[in-house]
Amino acid sequence: MKKISIVTISLLLLSCSAFGDLYRWVDEKGNVFYSDKIPPKATKHGYIELNQHGLHTKSKLSLARLKELDAIKKQREQERQEKKRKEKIEKLKKMQDEQLLAIYSTRDELINVFNTKIKMATATIKILKDRHKKLSDRLAKTEIKHEKMKNLVFKQIITKKIDQMLDGLKVYQQAITENLVEQHKLEKRFKIDLKRYDKLVLKNQIAVGKMNKSKILKKIKKTEINDKHPVGNAIVSSVGL
Repeated sequence: MKKISIVTISLLLLSCSAFGDLYRWVDEKGNVFYSDKIPPKATKHGYIELNQHGLHTKSKLSLARLKELDAIKKQREQERQEKKRKEKIEKLKKMQDEQLLAIYSTRDELINVFNTKIKMATATIKILKDRHKKLSDRLAKTEIKHEKMKNLVFKQIITKKIDQMLDGLKVYQQAITENLVEQHKLEKRFKIDLKRYDKLVLKNQIAVGKMNKSKILKKIKKTEINDKHPVGNAIVSSVGL
């Protein structure tokens, strides 16, 4: 960096006192400059404005520094938004945990409720599939009858019936698909809620001193292993904790 003596700076200040303020800037090589005028290059690297007494009055940041500050600002905003998002998730999770413990007083109650819901969903799907099959069988017979029909008037009537049956089959198939999706969601929800319920109960038992930490870890691990089995096996019987 270029060194400038105090005497030189003082002389510059004295020479500029009659004309106005003095400007200080540093180029890309680190050289320091003082002048009563700002060259175009100085605006790129930034500069400091000094008054007649050599005191800093204001400054203009370089483009690189402005970009750096902008990047820092964006990074801090992202961190703030991420923190806000995590706090929102944590708050929602806490509320869901409280609701889960409020709804189900025991583990068996949770299992029985989901067991009933899953059985109802299974029964509904079976009914829809049976109706779909019966209508499909009727359609097959009607199509054979349609092929053999000679009378054009009756043939047109049967054609309309066939179209109605095809529409009915589409409705049944859509209902079956929607119910299968809902059943899958219900089974998934059951596994998640059962796992959460077990962990919450075990942690509460530790909080009141009914179980030590090593024991709770074994219980939670056992619960996680049981979760790997199909839902059907989990709802047949419940193991008390």
